Amino acid sequence: MNALADFYPPAPIGVPKDFTKPGKAYAWRVTFLLLGLIGFLILYLGLIALTAFGIHFIFNHPPTDFIDLNAPRNRNSTRNETMIYGIWIGSMICLGLLFIFFFKGLFKGNKPDWSHFIELKQPDQPRLFAFIDKLCEETQAPKPHKVFLSHDVNASVLYNTSLLNLFIPPQKHLLIGTGLVESINLREFKAVLAHEFGHFSQKSLAFGNYVSLVNRILGDMIFGRDAFDRFLLRWSGWDIRVSFPAWGFRGIVWVLRKGLGGVYNGINLLNLSLSRQMEFNADDVAVSVAGSDPIVDVLCKASFADECQNFALDMLMNAADHGIYTRDLHHHQSHMVSHVRKVRNDATLGIPPKPKEEGQTGKDVRVFDPAEGNRGIPKMWLSHPPNHEREQNAKRIYLAVREDTRPAIFILDHIDNLKRDLSLKYYKLALGKDLANELKEAKEVQDFIDRELAERTYDPKYGTIYDSRWVGLGNLEAWETQADSAPFALEDMRRFLQDYPSGNLKELVKTWSDQLAESELLEGFLSKKFKLKGKSLPFRGVDRKPREFKNLLEQVQMEFKLTNERLAASDQEIYLNHIFAAKELDSTWAGELRDRYRFHAKLQDWAAHFTGLKNSVDGALMTLAGETQLAAEDYQFLKDLLNGCRTALLNVHEATASVNCPKLSNIEPGTTLQSLVFDGVPDLGEPLSAKSGISPTWLGSLYSSLEKAVKRLSRIHFKSLGTILIFQEEIARAYLAKTVGEPAQNPGSVAAVSEGTSTA
Repeated sequence: MNALADFYPPAPIGVPKDFTKPGKAYAWRVTFLLLGLIGFLILYLGLIALTAFGIHFIFNHPPTDFIDLNAPRNRNSTRNETMIYGIWIGSMICLGLLFIFFFKGLFKGNKPDWSHFIELKQPDQPRLFAFIDKLCEETQAPKPHKVFLSHDVNASVLYNTSLLNLFIPPQKHLLIGTGLVESINLREFKAVLAHEFGHFSQKSLAFGNYVSLVNRILGDMIFGRDAFDRFLLRWSGWDIRVSFPAWGFRGIVWVLRKGLGGVYNGINLLNLSLSRQMEFNADDVAVSVAGSDPIVDVLCKASFADECQNFALDMLMNAADHGIYTRDLHHHQSHMVSHVRKVRNDATLGIPPKPKEEGQTGKDVRVFDPAEGNRGIPKMWLSHPPNHEREQNAKRIYLAVREDTRPAIFILDHIDNLKRDLSLKYYKLALGKDLANELKEAKEVQDFIDRELAERTYDPKYGTIYDSRWVGLGNLEAWETQADSAPFALEDMRRFLQDYPSGNLKELVKTWSDQLAESELLEGFLSKKFKLKGKSLPFRGVDRKPREFKNLLEQVQMEFKLTNERLAASDQEIYLNHIFAAKELDSTWAGELRDRYRFHAKLQDWAAHFTGLKNSVDGALMTLAGETQLAAEDYQFLKDLLNGCRTALLNVHEATASVNCPKLSNIEPGTTLQSLVFDGVPDLGEPLSAKSGISPTWLGSLYSSLEKAVKRLSRIHFKSLGTILIFQEEIARAYLAKTVGEPAQNPGSVAAVSEGTSTA
């Protein structure tokens, strides 16, 4: 084993004595959060005590205490006695239910699932643990109780939360993500671990545990729906003479949930403010032992590595649909580097900028633009401060260090075995399968992925023409009729093929994209999904008041419709010119292009339909999740929407059985679309009836089938469109090569464009 000094980067020189000492802002945030937590504890325990006292009081004051037994018996006295008994029983039931409502939150389990992590042991990883021990000594941080490894682009502190941890600090564990370690060097790795050990040293980290417990209790009371709520719902459906206490109690619960929602939001805002300051402090620890640049460079590399890993995992799920599983997830993450840069049209993506002039240092370089805000930050870090603020904090006192380019993965022993085990853990988590005997060499799996990408990565010349819109194929049959009958002008067609895709078409697509964004923005404000900052909205260079939003939306939607019509006409023009050119070259080419368009039209209809359905379901679930009490009509709307999804899935499952795929990479020609989209007949159960509830199992099965169908249809859609574009390029090249120098034919005929449509 190498000596520790051989792989442990030295600390910077000249670190100020109090560099890592928290400031006053940190102390104030700790104080406010502590007061908020104490206030919640008093409120919560007070509500439990109040309901318990109410039950005790009523139990010790039976109805007979309020009835004059010596009064003469008559019809009115009997009615009054019945009312008193009813009030006593109703009060006892309501207080009992309230006590259960509050008290049950103390017993909700919250044990995290770490089964997809690998626990690392010192005998198996001597270099890593020597590195950790030395860094803990240097940062004066307690050693982690355990060290875990995951495939993620991440590093974090792990700990269990329980009621006992309100009094006893939880054991802190270190999680290292190989997706991150694969992407950084040894000095950056030191900065990452030092940042996490900075959290280990923070006594206020315990507040994160307390906030987690508070969120668990409040979240269950505000958002949770369990057997208690189902009982109330069923009770409310009984005869009103029996169910009126349930309706009254549901009203009380609605008011309580609204009030507790304010407490929940307040505590989380205080915690967010503190946690952001804790990140600055942890960064200071990283800077003190690794220098100013490494922690900033990690932020740059991590967002890019996260994007590469997400691309790779999507591709691996495509391969898994064909029974192909890799033994090394990270091999494919590294192969996605060039692909992501090509897709994003940025050859330097994920590469931190370095000083360009003599005498400059990292202090003179800005890696992050303040205008970017949180853009590009991985989801797990969205609660952190923006990257440009973290960079500014890390370089406020610049500590220079010598760069260490050695890859951090060097620190792990038996890396091939670890990668294999992480791959198995990932597949177990994602697919629920043990694939120990089915893993293939990464190179073989990458060959599959490369073939996929060849079809799904479009030539940069197309820009964003096909990135986010559906091709206008609604009148494909009419296009085919025109292709069979209309004459064409050779020079016009040659000019079109030479210029395609034209700048006008790209500008038209940009207009379409801008109008779509404007429409979604206005719809968001009208539906209260977005909140207006200030009293007006800057829109097309003019400040607009909320009362104008509805008319603006109608205007934008009208413009968007016209733009869509122009794009559909351009799509027709593209089709006709390539079909005419194919006919001139080889009739079989024209037949193949026509068949591919027909297949793509069906495929696109289903892909668009399911994408719309999933967006609707996601929107409905997100909106309704924020509601503590569902109105009957909202609940019925959700059930109708889910039943509609169920019907659509079954209908498309049947329809795709007779649709065969054309030649596509990794797919044999003639393969049914059904076999590519569905794993047999979807097991969706019976449709929801008017009286039935929405079972979590039923909903989970439906949503899983819908999500899988959307992803698989999307995959085939992009492959199909990619092959059409590639085939059209081949037709254009062959046609232009054949007709070089040929005179124009049929000078009096029309070009291959639809009537009344300008060329794009």
